[in-house]
Parts: sequence; structure tokens; C-alpha cells
Amino acid sequence: MGAYYAKYIKDDLEDEVQLLIEQGHEIGKDGRVHVTATKNDDTYDIEITGNAVYVKEFEVKV
Repeated sequence: MGAYYAKYIKDDLEDEVQLLIEQGHEIGKDGRVHVTATKNDDTYDIEITGNAVYVKEFEVKV
């Protein structure tokens, strides 16, 4: 999400962009995720921090 925003929405990024993403409101599990995207030549370094809330366990097979 942070890399997408930095590349396609704020494509004039010089240094870094910080985003606050709110999620879970619809299911009563309020959460916030802080995303920092820093430009590094032709790529982006992404840092994601926040709190996780257990909702449901499931298995994903790839």
C-alpha cells in the first residue's frame, strides 16, 4: 500500500511519505497501521508498524 501510494499517487516523492491506515471499523475491531515509504533510488523501503487484533484463524495454501 505504501509503495503503491508513493509510486502512483505521490509520484514526485523526494524523501519519504508517512501514512496512517485505519482498518477494522466495520467489524468492531478498530486498528491503525502506520506505513512509511522511503524512496531508495528506483525502489522504495517500506516500514509497517501497528497493532494486530485476532479475528479468525484460517489456512492459506499457495
